Amino acid sequence: MRNVSTDTITLGKTTIITDPCNEKGVMNNSVLIDTLPGEYVVKENSKGFGKRYELKGLFIVHKSSFGKKQYLDCGEELSQEIWVDSGECGIYDAEHYPRCGIEINQEAAETDSPVYRIPDGNWGVTAGCFGGDGSYKGYVSRNESGIIDAIYIDFSYEGEDDFLCE
Repeated sequence: MRNVSTDTITLGKTTIITDPCNEKGVMNNSVLIDTLPGEYVVKENSKGFGKRYELKGLFIVHKSSFGKKQYLDCGEELSQEIWVDSGECGIYDAEHYPRCGIEINQEAAETDSPVYRIPDGNWGVTAGCFGGDGSYKGYVSRNESGIIDAIYIDFSYEGEDDFLCE
């Protein structure tokens, strides 16, 4: 397990966006079947520092589009929200994602950055420090051939005032 602020992962044609504790094939997983295979640059959208650090989003972009696309270019909303109940969420290559999910070793997770890769095989990235359990929106961007070449998970909480008691 390593920290990343800008690093790369490798994805195939099918990508899973999920809570890493989810088993492969559960309905809470978002499965993208038209991802551009290859190397993706991992970027975080965050604010704050130190103990007040908060991850606002996780963005990956294919190396061929790196420098040309930003997370705001991901305007196509996924049809299914991403449900999280372990306080972590990630983007993974479906071929390498374990059938029973990923066991997270919280003690081994380095704490100086909320984005870290699991496992060391570069087939996925897992994010933490974004607010925890809940339902999050995912967005994609497509290249000129219509293939997904960028993915953004939005961890922001719009409308949280709705939960306040008056």
